[in-house]
Amino acid sequence: MGKPIKVFKAGGIEAAIFENQTAKGTMKNVVLSKRYKTAEGEWKSTNSLGLNDIPKAILVLIMAYKYLLMGDRAEEGPAEDV
Repeated sequence: MGKPIKVFKAGGIEAAIFENQTAKGTMKNVVLSKRYKTAEGEWKSTNSLGLNDIPKAILVLIMAYKYLLMGDRAEEGPAEDV
């Protein structure tokens, strides 16, 4: 896997968006992971979530979904009526 095109983080939870070239064209995929530090001080990743990780996972997945639908415009605030 190459470098993600966009990463959304909440605490140790992250949703990384990757672009892949296929026979059908460019496809984007989201990888959800949790980063943590071992007792020895080494950083690791897992896809196992604890109870308190779930709201953060939901948040970063919503952010990734908005980005996939809207691109960089997803990070703008709501449009104002003129």
